[in-house]
Amino acid sequence: MAIASPAAQADDASFVRSVKALGFVQMTANLVSTAKSACNMLSYNNRNPAEIEARIQRYTLAKPPAAHQFFVLAVDEYCPQHTAAVGN
Repeated sequence: MAIASPAAQADDASFVRSVKALGFVQMTANLVSTAKSACNMLSYNNRNPAEIEARIQRYTLAKPPAAHQFFVLAVDEYCPQHTAAVGN
């Protein structure tokens, strides 16, 4: 009888450290919520990645390159199955 491995767990603390190192200053809960929301938009709403990055810019007041980096980190941490959608 084979036993399934447990699903990988997202690491909020690691994600927050990474985006704060990029200069994001929002509260931890807001950063995590924005990241998870981006993944939900990819997973359930099939939104265009450019629209999601624009939303990240709007909510975090980030410049486009930083918003893209945030998006890449969010996907890497919370929805890696969508890595191809965001590039790198």
